[in-house]
Amino acid sequence: TATYGDDPFTFTYTASETATVASSNTSVATVQDNDGTVAVTIVGAGTTEISVGFDGDTNYNAASGKFTLTVNKATPTISISADKTSPIRGGGIVELTVNVNPADSTVTVTQSDNLSTESKALTLTEGKVAVTLANKDAEYTFTASLADTTHYVANSVTCTATVTRD
Repeated sequence: TATYGDDPFTFTYTASETATVASSNTSVATVQDNDGTVAVTIVGAGTTEISVGFDGDTNYNAASGKFTLTVNKATPTISISADKTSPIRGGGIVELTVNVNPADSTVTVTQSDNLSTESKALTLTEGKVAVTLANKDAEYTFTASLADTTHYVANSVTCTATVTRD
């Protein structure tokens, strides 16, 4: 078992003949045989069968071996923070900063508060968004989310800002 993003790994075989090494699903892992040392490179989440086969000759019977490699989705890292600490008196503008890895991920940021059941989508620009908070007693929750993808599991984080009315 491995996880998407893991470093390549190797395994070895000993044979007097040339072997055929293959991955049944090259969108999960690729293999490179270097004279008995096989490098396996993880390229996606999923399952593949890694096989090694030897042709027979007058001295040896044909032989083969295989194993199943399961590559799990990785968990992306994500953080969200506000530039002002609570409580914020009288409302005002709060700048949120969102960091995510992998950097090319699509992040959804929403705002909600304890006075309403509605949620509002926010638009990030280069990992930041400025939000105007009303002059009312409220606790705002900001959620940064990444959806489940081919290689990554869904993940989300929150931060809060409390406003006290002037």
